Amino acid sequence: MNRLWKYTRLLLALLFVSSTSSYALAPAMHDDVPVGTTGSVGGDDVFMDTEPDVRGAAALDRFGAYFSEAYKESLLRSLDSQRALYGSLLPGGNAPRDVPTWRSIGPTNAKYQTNGVTLKVADSGRVRTILQSPGDADTVYVLTSGGGLWKTVTFSHTNPQWSAKTDALQTTSGGSVAFGRTANVLYLGLGDPFDAFPTLGGVVAKSLDGGASWLPFANLPGASTVEDIKVDTSGPVDIVLVAADTGLYRSTDAGASFTSVATIPGQTMWSLAKTSAGWLATSAVYGTGAAAQGRMLYSTDVGATWGFIPNAGLGFIDAGRTTLAVARPGDSIVYAFAANRDGFAQRDLFKSTDGGLNWMALGITGKAPSNPNFDQHNMDLMRFQGWYDQMILVDDADPARNTLYLGGTLSTAKTVDGGKSWTLISNWLPDANFSIFLPYVHADQHAAASITLNGQRAIVFGTDGGIFVSSDGGASFEFDKNNGIVSFLSQTIVSSTKNPQSLITGMQDNGSRARLGASDFYNQVTGGDGEGVGWSQANNAYTVTTVPGCLFSSPGLLPNTRGDWHRYCLFRPLFFMPVMSPTSVADSTGLIFFAAAADGPLASVDGGLSWFYMARAGSRLPSSFRVRNTWHAVNWDPVSDLNTPAAIGNMAVAGTAGRLAMTIDGGYHWFVKTVLGTVPGFDGFISSPAWTANGILYVASESPNAGSVRVLKSTNLGATFSRADYGLPDAGIYHVVPDPRDASGNSVYAATFLGVYRTADGGASWSRFGAELPAVRTTGLWVSEDGSLLRAATYGRGVWEINP
Repeated sequence: MNRLWKYTRLLLALLFVSSTSSYALAPAMHDDVPVGTTGSVGGDDVFMDTEPDVRGAAALDRFGAYFSEAYKESLLRSLDSQRALYGSLLPGGNAPRDVPTWRSIGPTNAKYQTNGVTLKVADSGRVRTILQSPGDADTVYVLTSGGGLWKTVTFSHTNPQWSAKTDALQTTSGGSVAFGRTANVLYLGLGDPFDAFPTLGGVVAKSLDGGASWLPFANLPGASTVEDIKVDTSGPVDIVLVAADTGLYRSTDAGASFTSVATIPGQTMWSLAKTSAGWLATSAVYGTGAAAQGRMLYSTDVGATWGFIPNAGLGFIDAGRTTLAVARPGDSIVYAFAANRDGFAQRDLFKSTDGGLNWMALGITGKAPSNPNFDQHNMDLMRFQGWYDQMILVDDADPARNTLYLGGTLSTAKTVDGGKSWTLISNWLPDANFSIFLPYVHADQHAAASITLNGQRAIVFGTDGGIFVSSDGGASFEFDKNNGIVSFLSQTIVSSTKNPQSLITGMQDNGSRARLGASDFYNQVTGGDGEGVGWSQANNAYTVTTVPGCLFSSPGLLPNTRGDWHRYCLFRPLFFMPVMSPTSVADSTGLIFFAAAADGPLASVDGGLSWFYMARAGSRLPSSFRVRNTWHAVNWDPVSDLNTPAAIGNMAVAGTAGRLAMTIDGGYHWFVKTVLGTVPGFDGFISSPAWTANGILYVASESPNAGSVRVLKSTNLGATFSRADYGLPDAGIYHVVPDPRDASGNSVYAATFLGVYRTADGGASWSRFGAELPAVRTTGLWVSEDGSLLRAATYGRGVWEINP
């Protein structure tokens, strides 16, 4: 969801100015139509904080259908075959000595982040679950949505030492995790509810040794995500209950196998809780715009059978996604934090005193907290993202169960009187101009836990920006315990050619983060959802970043805390705003960048200060043409000189419906090639075209369909294509990048849903490239112009590099 309202408080301060270009690539490339609006932002960037919720909610739009069980079974087979072939290359494997090794280069920390205000804080990636060992307060597990499970045995330290526990699994997509009857037994549900597509999900892994090793996956038939997992230890064997996108699942053999025990057609199961009445579960339609009422179910036989709660007087009604909370399992007092049935605004906080059989609405949404501010004037904490932002914690130190913590989009709040009155305790961007000073807790709260810290009770919140700990009931929060959790959802990456240790990466809800020199500190230089990133490859003249719908440009080798950013917003935007930096050979000025609007490719010849259409639907392109919503939609060939008076070169633009828009004469003439159907098995979903130096064109697909052809190749400038994906796993591809050292154009790297692969024979065979990279969704690549350095942005495990 595009949360434009999050930056309206800064719009009043923005001075919009016109910007003109004094340089043009070639007259034929310029359409004299407005592309968007431009503004000088000055000391701080305007923030546009948008969510991966869009990726989840738009899964149907982006891929056409949710993944089938057939796709998951095919993916599992592919993963098994890849493990058999390349198991020694995964983390902890015994790789051959001649295989190059990937290195994790963070981010692990930051000195500041800039997002409308500049804060000296540290974040990590989105959190799903927080667990503290009941027998050892220093042992804490944090499950992240894309970076898997992390563990520390030094949690009380200011900067705990964290270790990744799931890097050797076939996926790092986290759904939920729970202890068994001992703290060494972990049940891990894989498949993040909001970002599982199109990686593996809907399976459960079990560890008997605190995450050091894992048993084979147990499948949840038909499921692709895990929303919640709980364990009943009242009997001799762990009974494991799982809430998933296709229903409730139950294991009676301690997680070895699962059967479906309850489904509501069209609804996702969201939350589980053990109460005095038995087990409760909630269901609701996934996403937004639903008309169906969310439901609440209960079981009195440890999850074997389920029925709807009595719900006398319809106390629980008109709810969508709902999160349940008890202070301790078996409590009679239960709370339910619910969105409206349409998934947007907050419905209410509900309370039950009989274990969840019957409910009353507390009417909190319209209430004003004791300390309202510009961002949060009432208790509607979900703020139009009710299907995504939900956090609730009942304080188990309060015997009356009247002390609660709630979180949503921008703020968290606390009550000590059962919901009669509320106080805000944190804000996403504390700023004196718009709110009282509250502690910083990152936007978008998802998880919470009561813990023991240094012998005292404390609370932990899990957000899109990691974990935040309070030892004083929410009066203050510390963020340093994020340091060392390398779980950022990195999406794109580009490095400096002149200063190769410096780089910038775009991240989901953590902005665009940059490092200067060899460091694992990455400072946030622009906020919101960091989508595309660009950097002048010839001379460090300009840095470009994007958020959904807008591009930002700054001169020089990355700004410091108060960089001079210039904003340019589009009239026909894409969410995954792409930007491409030409090579230093193609652009010796460092002023040229490429991007795309929904209806055509864009170019800038002044470092991203202004943009114009190179071609547009209805002008040089068919009126029906649409650019596909992907980070790497635009590609210019690496050697055609853009600085000549009549620039001649090749460009390809990924379109919807399996179409490519192409020019082979520098933009004078354009044609659209429908690739769909030209090669058996290729079914569109184009994610990344890539030209080699000798004019070979590769086209990658992120198709979610089992057995789909994922890479095509053309050796005649797009006239015909052939299959070039032999040996790749049956999983989609985000980005393909040629190896510049191979003049034949036959050596190419591919960023896949399972890591990085490489071909040296033009796609006749592919193999996993390098050792120690997890099987993580890899979304972006950058290769140095001499081919000696390759970097990868991963969606959950930060940034990695290798010397090929």
